Amino acid sequence: MGTADPNLAVQAAKMVVNDVSAIDVNSGCPKHFSIHSGMGAALLKTPDKLVSILTSLVDQVGDPFNIPISVKIRLLETEEKTLSLVERLVTTGIKCLTIHCRTTPMRPREPSIRTSLKKISDTCHKAGVMCLLNGDIEGFKDLDHVIEKYGVDGAMIARAAEANPSCFNSKGQIPWNEIIREYFEYCKKFDNHVVNTKFCLARMIPGKSQLYQKVAQSKTMEQIDDALNNLTEDDMNKFIHIFKSPLTLLEEQVKQEELRAKNQMLKRSAEDIIEPSKRVRFI
Repeated sequence: MGTADPNLAVQAAKMVVNDVSAIDVNSGCPKHFSIHSGMGAALLKTPDKLVSILTSLVDQVGDPFNIPISVKIRLLETEEKTLSLVERLVTTGIKCLTIHCRTTPMRPREPSIRTSLKKISDTCHKAGVMCLLNGDIEGFKDLDHVIEKYGVDGAMIARAAEANPSCFNSKGQIPWNEIIREYFEYCKKFDNHVVNTKFCLARMIPGKSQLYQKVAQSKTMEQIDDALNNLTEDDMNKFIHIFKSPLTLLEEQVKQEELRAKNQMLKRSAEDIIEPSKRVRFI
């Protein structure tokens, strides 16, 4: 739920309370459409309001209707500030807290920061609140590792699920070319809008493939169907790559830093051997 007002949050929750199994308050979204009106990650800057929203939902919806209320947050600027916020939130009566291990300014391709995760998890558990991890979880294969290392109760997945929904399969992922076909059949069965269908397929199909271009140019479900039925060998051989693991990203960052340092040393060496009168400015 996106909200910035306790009363409106309760009204909205009551409208759907009989049709959902839980209500989660989103206080982690960094997008403008969310934060400009005080919702999403903007709530991290107004903790009193966030506490009021959660308390109201628990008292007026969660407890009366026996439905769990939860919240998702991001890391704050420091570990101390993050833990202080978590300590307040777990006293509101929520059943679960999800921590996206990135700060609000961080982009999805930046490696998540898990240095405080164990402390966050422990803080939640002391209050009887479940703790979920979000950020750089690529699939079911990562679950046992994060549970054992950080003590979390589970994980939330976003980009990996968009790229291949079978990431939840404990036996391994299904090839993308099979997934898109199955997904499209569901789209037809439930009369999904063509624009949304294209949007989701664009995250499953390799961007440089011919199939991607055909689907992107499609105007109707029939045209998409035709494109999927004419999958080429070139499309089949493409490897979908939505995001990189934290380790890969860190390795790339280290290489970039080493390259910059090396270039800086070469620049200084060149300046040292050039006569002062003939030196030029290096850019």
